[in-house]
Amino acid sequence: RAQYVNRRGFELLGATELAGTGSFLDLVSPADRAAARHRFARVSSGRQARFNASLTRPDGSLLYVRISASPTSIASGGEQGNVPGVLTLVTDLTDQHRAEEALRQAEERFRVAAESASDLIYEWDPASGDMRWFGDLEHRVGYDEGPPASPFVAWSPRQKPEDPERVLRSVAASVATSETSLLQYRSIWLA
Repeated sequence: RAQYVNRRGFELLGATELAGTGSFLDLVSPADRAAARHRFARVSSGRQARFNASLTRPDGSLLYVRISASPTSIASGGEQGNVPGVLTLVTDLTDQHRAEEALRQAEERFRVAAESASDLIYEWDPASGDMRWFGDLEHRVGYDEGPPASPFVAWSPRQKPEDPERVLRSVAASVATSETSLLQYRSIWLA
């Protein structure tokens, strides 16, 4: 049973009091409640717990939070002396959760678009050499052993002789000026 919730806690939870029994677990969404109960049981045995959960506010909206709970003792003010308790810190992660979900959806839309396009799309960091391919590389160009390490490994043997130097100069200029460049180069593919 909650003994104290600060003003910001009530604002965050969208409540003026804890409903029902006054247990914090009453606010934990049903999908996360069993795990939260297990974590709080660990705290009762003297260990700290830190975990993410979703809470259901009284208006039905979801709040995504990180819960940090530590065992403590509470002065009862009576003859009982100190009684065991749990100090709980709740950090709002709702905006972060929404941003991560929006990013996941955008990446999924991009993946579907890249797989549907007839073009090959790649992202290359010349400084690190890191390469990410998007789309159906295996079927488009016949790489059945996974994507090549860089576009130049993929294209060099198949480029028109005049293209590699021009493309490398353009990439170097883009890196030096931090400006985007649009490159077109030709490759020869034999079926």
